[in-house]
Amino acid sequence: MARRRSRYGVPGRRAGSVLLVGGKSRQRRGLGRRRGQIGAPRRWGPVLLGAVVLVMVVLGVVVWRSLAEGDGGRRAAAERFVSAWVRGDRGAMWQALTPRAKARYPEARFVTAYRASDRTAGVRAVIPGRLGGEHDGRIAFDVRVRTADFGTLHGTILLPVSGSGSTAGVDWDRSLRLPGLRRGERVHRRVGVPPPRAPILAADGTRLDATALGASIAGQAEPRPTGRRSLARRALSASTTSSSPGIPLSSCCSARA
Repeated sequence: MARRRSRYGVPGRRAGSVLLVGGKSRQRRGLGRRRGQIGAPRRWGPVLLGAVVLVMVVLGVVVWRSLAEGDGGRRAAAERFVSAWVRGDRGAMWQALTPRAKARYPEARFVTAYRASDRTAGVRAVIPGRLGGEHDGRIAFDVRVRTADFGTLHGTILLPVSGSGSTAGVDWDRSLRLPGLRRGERVHRRVGVPPPRAPILAADGTRLDATALGASIAGQAEPRPTGRRSLARRALSASTTSSSPGIPLSSCCSARA
């Protein structure tokens, strides 16, 4: 006989219960949020990359400073000297010298030496190359010096350096004023005597100044100077430092003092 269901029985759990489903759904959503907060990967890549780059930059600066100061500051003094030379700052150049060189060449004498050589050679610009390393107490660098009358002078200058710390500097001498100078040489300019004027010939070989019309076209040569003018021209041709107009030779710095 079939068993009857009691009308007063307590109903069992049903899958479609609103309360049951709502409670579980809320719990699952909260758990999902917590899991998402804990397990989501954080973006540490850019931060770590920036930190690595910063550390490398700092290490590079430290290594560079250690290498630059490892020679006692001599290379830094050479760099200051060359940089001031390019700017034409004679005072800064003199400050980059060693105490011994400063005592041998006071600032006024140092500035005068450069001023005289620049005026004689007609220096317009100094274009240095890259400084090399120090070898046997010297730092070499290529340099180009543009001049008004002699074109561009090319050469290699060996800067003698010595000392360390506050005494580090360039052990300067007069041969460092221009490329190609040697110890005991001085910068000079030789001006030759203007050549005599040759006769101007016509197409048939006759002198153009043979007729009045030809002479007006050809003009007349300046008469040979006499007296004081002759003495002045001789002094001009024998001078080695004059910058007066004339015929400059191809070299400006080869005669010994």
